[in-house]
Amino acid sequence: RPYTECTDARCTVDTVVEDNSWSVEIFIPLQYVKDLFGRDSFKPGDKIRCNFYKICESKIPTEHYGSFTEIVSPVPNYNLPEFFAECVIV
Repeated sequence: RPYTECTDARCTVDTVVEDNSWSVEIFIPLQYVKDLFGRDSFKPGDKIRCNFYKICESKIPTEHYGSFTEIVSPVPNYNLPEFFAECVIV
């Protein structure tokens, strides 16, 4: 579900792009995680399983997709829990 359906909380993203690498930090409000997982309490060290992905939504010559975890599927499908990664609440 899009987070706007769950809460008014907003995610923020910080990126660093260098010549040969890039990195992303995603800050997800705890209230969103609580609403999405239907739990009222999380504490540092708790773990959830999830995936982060990008889908090309613009009309460009080459469709492209990206995912935080490797997904083995004949067609793009980012909702396969068996390929989700473990994330830790900090």
